[in-house]
Amino acid sequence: MLKHNIFVNNLANITPIPRAIWHNAQETLIFYTSQRQANSLKSEIIDAVDEIPVQTISVDSILKNFGCPNLISLTVNGAEVEAVHGMEVTLSQCQQMRLSIAGWYTRDGKRICDIITPSLKECDFQVAVGKLGGVFAWKE
Repeated sequence: MLKHNIFVNNLANITPIPRAIWHNAQETLIFYTSQRQANSLKSEIIDAVDEIPVQTISVDSILKNFGCPNLISLTVNGAEVEAVHGMEVTLSQCQQMRLSIAGWYTRDGKRICDIITPSLKECDFQVAVGKLGGVFAWKE
C-alpha cells in the first residue's frame, strides 16, 4: 500500500525500506501484531494474535549513505531502546540534529524515556521529557 501511494503521488524523495528498526542489521526477529493494529518487536508490549518474521536494520545502516539528518522521529512501539543503540554513530557524529522519540512504553518497570535519556546525554544532546514520556532531544 505504501509503495502504491508513493507511485500514484509521484513522490520521488521517499524510499521505502521493508525492514524493522533495531540495534543491528540482518537479524530476523518476530514482529507481533494484534487485531487492533497494535504491533511491536517486543512481545511484552501487546497481546499478540499473529507473529511475522521480519529482517532488521539499524538507523546507522540506513543513514551511512545519506549523511546527517536534521530530524529523526522514532516511534517503534517499545523497541526504542534497541533503535537508539543502533544509531550511536549518527548520534555521536551529527551536529544540529533533533530527535523526537516515543518514550512512554515501559520495559522491566521503567519508562523507555528514562532508559534512553542517559545515552542521549552522553552524546551531548539536551533532553526534554514530557509528562507522558515523549522525548525531544537536540544538539546545537
